[in-house]
Amino acid sequence: IRTNAWDISDRKITAISGFKFTLDTLSNYPIQKDWGYYFYGQRWMLDGPGEWHYNTTTKTLSVWMADNNAPGNRVSIGERAIGIDATNEFTNQSNIRIEGIAVQNVVTGVRMNRATNTLLRNMSIVDTLGMGVVAIASTDSGVETSQIIRTGGDAISVDGVATRFHAYDNLVIDSSVQSKNGIVTSLPVHARMAIEGGLNSVIRGNRIYGAGYLGIWPYENSVVSGNHIENTCLVLDDCGAIGTRGSNSIIENNTVVGVIGGLSGKPAYIASESQGIYVDDLAVGVTIRGNTIVDAQNGINLHNARNTRVENNTLYSNRAHQIRLQEDTKTLHPEGDVYGNLIINNRIFPKLFSTLAKPAIGQLTGLAKNNTDRFASYDRNHYFTLMSPVISTEIWPSGYAAYTLPTWQSAVTAANLSRNLDPAASEVSSASISYAAYRVAGTNIVPNGKLNAGITGWSAWNQTAPYGQMVLEPCTHAIQCLRYTAGVTQSLLSSPNFSVQKDQSYRVSFDLKTGTNNQIVEVVSRRGGGGNNGYEAVMEAPFIVTGATTWRRYSFIFEATATINVSDPVTLDYGARIDFNRILPGQNITVANLEMVPLSAADATLRSHILVNPTGAPLALNCPDGNNALLCSEYVRFTDNQNVIWPYTVAPHGSEIIYSRDSSLTDVDGDSILDSQDICNGTGASLAVNASGCALGQ
Repeated sequence: IRTNAWDISDRKITAISGFKFTLDTLSNYPIQKDWGYYFYGQRWMLDGPGEWHYNTTTKTLSVWMADNNAPGNRVSIGERAIGIDATNEFTNQSNIRIEGIAVQNVVTGVRMNRATNTLLRNMSIVDTLGMGVVAIASTDSGVETSQIIRTGGDAISVDGVATRFHAYDNLVIDSSVQSKNGIVTSLPVHARMAIEGGLNSVIRGNRIYGAGYLGIWPYENSVVSGNHIENTCLVLDDCGAIGTRGSNSIIENNTVVGVIGGLSGKPAYIASESQGIYVDDLAVGVTIRGNTIVDAQNGINLHNARNTRVENNTLYSNRAHQIRLQEDTKTLHPEGDVYGNLIINNRIFPKLFSTLAKPAIGQLTGLAKNNTDRFASYDRNHYFTLMSPVISTEIWPSGYAAYTLPTWQSAVTAANLSRNLDPAASEVSSASISYAAYRVAGTNIVPNGKLNAGITGWSAWNQTAPYGQMVLEPCTHAIQCLRYTAGVTQSLLSSPNFSVQKDQSYRVSFDLKTGTNNQIVEVVSRRGGGGNNGYEAVMEAPFIVTGATTWRRYSFIFEATATINVSDPVTLDYGARIDFNRILPGQNITVANLEMVPLSAADATLRSHILVNPTGAPLALNCPDGNNALLCSEYVRFTDNQNVIWPYTVAPHGSEIIYSRDSSLTDVDGDSILDSQDICNGTGASLAVNASGCALGQ
C-alpha cells in the first residue's frame, strides 16, 4: 500500500468481505484517498516470464520461465539467511578483515552489527533477498572496492547508529529495485538508502546505478565526496540522490544524474519531490560545493534548513527549480526555520523547452508572512536567461513575486534595506551575447488584440454582482486602450479566443498599467470553455507582473500543453485565450497591444548538453553530435562563451555545460528578436519588446 510519497507498507490480507479487506497489522501511515496499492502472492497472478509463486501449504514452487517451457531442473532454491556473519553479539570480536569473497543468493549478504574495526574489501555481493551489508551500531568499520548488485533491500545499511563508518570506491547497482535504463522492472517495495552512513562517516568515490529511494544518506559531521549517483528515487518520492538531516556535513564534488521520483501509486495531481541534494528538517551548517546535478525535480532543495553554504555547484536541466528553499516550520525561530543560507558562485542552467520548468531559484514559505527575505544571501551566480529573463520566484500564502536579474539585484526589504541578492551575478542573455534563441514564425494570432474593433471578443468575469466594467480609452501609443475595473469580488479580463497547438512555442507581449504601483497581475493562457470543456491553463505556470501606474511593455514565452481550436465542432471548444487574473476589488488595469505569435522550434536552433566526468581522473569527451563538424563547431561553454575544442577534457568529478550558437540568429541590440526580423534596431536590452523588436512607444 502506497500510503505517502516516501513509504510502501507490505501487509498480509487476513479476510475479505465484499469490497472490504482486513490487514494483519496497521499500515505504517494512515491510508489516504487516491493513493495506490497492489496485490501479490497468489498463483493465478503469474502472468509473465520471470514470475514465481511458492505455496507454503503444499510446499510447491511455480515458475514462469523466460522461454515459456517447463522449469525442469533449471531452478535452484536457496534459503541461507546470512552469507557471512561478523556480528559482535556476545564476544569482543574486532579487527576483522574479510576480503575477496563472493556471496550470492542469500537473504543478507554480510552482517557486521556492533563490529569494531571490521573491513570488507574486494567483495562481490549479488542477488540478495534483503540487505547487502548490515553494519548497525558498528564502530570504525567500512566497505571498500566491493560490488553490491541487485539487493532486495538497501545495499549498505547502518540504521543510523554507526560511528565513523566509511564506504570507499564501491559499485552499487539496483539497491532495493531492479531497473533497466532508469525504468523499474521489479515490484515496488519499501526502500531506504543505497548507502547509509552513520555519525562522522565518510562516503567517497562510490558509483551508484539504480536505487529505490535515496542514493546516499549521511548523518552529522560526515563527508560525502567524489561519488557518482545515477537513477535514484525509482520507487519512492520525497527523496534525494544525496539527502541529510545531519548538521555540519560536507557534500562535495559528487555527480548526480537522473533523480526520477517514484510516481506509481501516487496521485497524478501531486508533483514529484525528487531532489538532487536534499537538506532536510532543521539541518544546520551543511556545505554543498563542487557538485553537478542533472535531471532531478529540483537540483538542490533546502527544507527548513539554516546556515547552509551552497557554493560552486553546476545545476543543469533539473525539471522544476535548480535551487529551491522551502519553509513550513518555526521550531527554532519564531519567524521561520529557513535563514542564514549562502548561495554563491553556482552555474545555473534551467531546463529548456519544458512545460514543467520553473525559474532557476524558488523560495517558498507556508508560514503566515508575506516575504522570504531571511532565506538566503546570493552572490556571483551565473544564470542562463536566453529563453526567459525570470530567474527567481518567491511564494508566500497570500502572494508571490517574480524577478529578472536586475529586479532581483535591486530587491529591498519592507524597511527599504538591500536584500543582498546577487550583486555580482552574471547571465547569458540576448543582451550579453547579441544572440536570439528563436525565430518568429507567424503573425499575431489574437483577434482584435490591438483593439482595432473596440472590445469585440473581449470579456470579463467575477463571481457576484456588481460586476467589473470594461471601458475603451484613447492613448498615445496604441490605437485604443482597454481599462478594466474589478467587480466586488476577484476579477479577470479575457482576450478574444484563438487556436493553439500542443508543444508549439508562443511569444506573448502586451502593454499594461495598473491602478497602483506594485499591483500583482497574473497573466496566463488557458482553455476558454465550451461544451463540457473547462478553463484549465495551457501553460505550465502563470506569468507574474508587478505593475506600475505608468505604461510598461511585458513579454514572455511559453509552450502550449494542449491543442485547442477556435469553435471546434468536435470538442465544442470556444478556443484558447489570454487571461489577466487576480484583479482584486477596488483595483483596475489598462491593457493595449496584446500580441501572441508562434515561434520556430527553438530546440532546432538552440542545443545544450552537459559533459559529465564521474571518474577521479581527467576525461576527454567527444562532441555529442558525433562527426557532424558544423554542429560541433557551434558549441560554446556556458561559463565564458568560448568555443569548445573537441575532444574536450573535463576535470575529475566535474562537468561543463555547453550550448550552441547559430550565426544566423544574431541580435545586435539584445532584445531577443533576431536582426532580420527586428524593425526597431537599437532597442535597449533592458526593454521588453513585441514580435517586431519594438519597445513601448517605438
